[in-house]
Amino acid sequence: GNPALSQQQSSTSTNSNNNNKVKADTPGMDMVLEALQIGAVATGPVANQQTVAITTVEDLKSILTQTGANTEESVLRSLLRRFRPLAPTLLDVVCDYCPSPQPGASVIQSKPLSLQRPQNAFPGFDQVQAAVQSCDTSPRAPTVAYVCKFFSSDRSHIRDPSLADTAPKEGVTENSNQESVLLGLTRVLSGKLQTGSAYHVFGPKHNETSPEPPKKAIKLYLLMGASFVLVDEVPAGHLCAVLGLEDVQLKNLTLCDTPEAMPLSMSHMMQGAAQIRPLVKVNVEAKDSRDVEELDRGLLKLSLADAAVEVTATARGERILACLGELHLEQSILDLKNVYCTRHDLELRTSDPIVDFGETTDWFP
Repeated sequence: GNPALSQQQSSTSTNSNNNNKVKADTPGMDMVLEALQIGAVATGPVANQQTVAITTVEDLKSILTQTGANTEESVLRSLLRRFRPLAPTLLDVVCDYCPSPQPGASVIQSKPLSLQRPQNAFPGFDQVQAAVQSCDTSPRAPTVAYVCKFFSSDRSHIRDPSLADTAPKEGVTENSNQESVLLGLTRVLSGKLQTGSAYHVFGPKHNETSPEPPKKAIKLYLLMGASFVLVDEVPAGHLCAVLGLEDVQLKNLTLCDTPEAMPLSMSHMMQGAAQIRPLVKVNVEAKDSRDVEELDRGLLKLSLADAAVEVTATARGERILACLGELHLEQSILDLKNVYCTRHDLELRTSDPIVDFGETTDWFP
């Protein structure tokens, strides 16, 4: 009659069942063997041999012997990793159910993925706009790409021979603790970006009365987990990391190979972004009063590089750094010290995190 005792006995029974010894000829393993024949895939070498689909009890026994699996949980993990891997399954689902970039840009996200229309249309703009909305990959399509944010990465994670030496390169900031590179996360909207080519850089406030945007030569890197691999070109519909925009870093940028373009329209994006506000705030100050100007410059660069960061100054001289969460806050402070402040020995003092909450008297359905 004791609920706590019953729960403990149930938990003990479950753990006991999971630790039962399981062999290839254990009753019930024949059903496991039969289930593995349906859509089984081979995923790599086991004991220096290529994995093949198992068809007999002897094959199953060989797999369990090689992996040392002898409990229900370990056997399940061993078989699923080899014959029902999660990564290929998720990729197959994405390919089967998610639209490709072309219909996604033209049908599903036609409004967000469009350029700001100038008041006085100029020649060539309509062609660029049509290429963006159709995710045009043809050789003659104008190249347009959108840089949504900047982030820093350790230099050792970048597979680029030109960054292998110890001399600082473009976008590289040396530090006593690490050497970091400032990259821009980019989606190619039309045409193809090419490493070594120069592109016009449109800021978010660019309009038809602004002077011709500057051109910057860039390098492209493919995102491979925690690594970045140098590539020659990236076609429309793909994501990549861009190096070479650290001098013009803003909250977002639009790259184009022709000056007859406009920045990406942010009206629809801002509607969704208005609902996502930074939750965690801290007061950041320099321990040495002589470093206040250096801190202000670093906070300005951080707020421009990361669209999710807000930096405000109060009447009492406090500098409030607001981020989306604790992890985002920790990473932002590290980037502030190691990337955006010129002096990397700058000592900062931060307050305890503050989380805002709201009260209302409205009725909820």
